[in-house]
Amino acid sequence: IIDGMDFGITALIKSLEEKNKVENPPVQPIPRCNILRQHYSNDETIMEMVDFYLFLRKLNKAEFEKAREFRRHVTMSVDIDGIPIEINIDVITEYYKKARNYIIYIQKILLEHQE
Repeated sequence: IIDGMDFGITALIKSLEEKNKVENPPVQPIPRCNILRQHYSNDETIMEMVDFYLFLRKLNKAEFEKAREFRRHVTMSVDIDGIPIEINIDVITEYYKKARNYIIYIQKILLEHQE
């Protein structure tokens, strides 16, 4: 999910670079997200996507505990910024759907800019 969203972010930044709005885009995720925040500040969906992407990166790096390791009920418990979060199959499915919708939105933006 993170890699897919990273490709979407890269595509948006590449589009900005082609329009000469960004020179020498950074490779690091946080500076790239800051570029999107700067150029798409009026686009609520892009702002949500950037926050979700950064959340997923924190989630991926956080120390976690396993619980209920029985098929569908397997759960990963993490603490991010003092907030306990439980991740299970249903939550991951929702994250996937959310990320997919962001990628579809990015495709629409990029196609509109080509026309």
